[in-house]
Amino acid sequence: MLVSGSRRYVKEARYLSNMAKDDDIYSIHNEAGYNYKMLNIQAAFGVSQMDDIESFISVKEKNYNTYKTLLDGVSGIALMPFNKSTRPNYWYYSLYVDSTKYGEDRDSLMKRLVSKGVNCRPVWKPVNMQKPYLSAFSFDVVKAVEYELNILNIPCSVNLSSEQIEYVCDIIKQNNI
Repeated sequence: MLVSGSRRYVKEARYLSNMAKDDDIYSIHNEAGYNYKMLNIQAAFGVSQMDDIESFISVKEKNYNTYKTLLDGVSGIALMPFNKSTRPNYWYYSLYVDSTKYGEDRDSLMKRLVSKGVNCRPVWKPVNMQKPYLSAFSFDVVKAVEYELNILNIPCSVNLSSEQIEYVCDIIKQNNI
């Protein structure tokens, strides 16, 4: 809880506690922010979800493989693979859009999906490219810029039905008909 007699301090604290996010779609951060908003009840709920983690991962893996099968062969579209040397949790499904082969860039596809009621968003902008970290030490992350410009995260909820996944894939395929 935060209490202050200053509206300016309260506004700044809210901004910083929302990860100093200046753009909700492209996740632009012009200052270093934090994500300190979890309540005790939320933490308790999260712990209780651990009982179902294996079934969640199973559903997410099945959904990922459904996307992979349905999008196989779509020119310029590739569902990003997970590292084979780890056990993935299939948290996000990242779609690489090669605009020269697909005929549409990532943002155009995103707008088309959103216009059809599909929740999707671009992959996060690399931290080393965010304003608060421009002068910070960073490694040569050669693929990060390419991925930031070409990857779209598509729906990945454990509540997705096969019909919803087919709907998303049908929209994606429409550009290649």
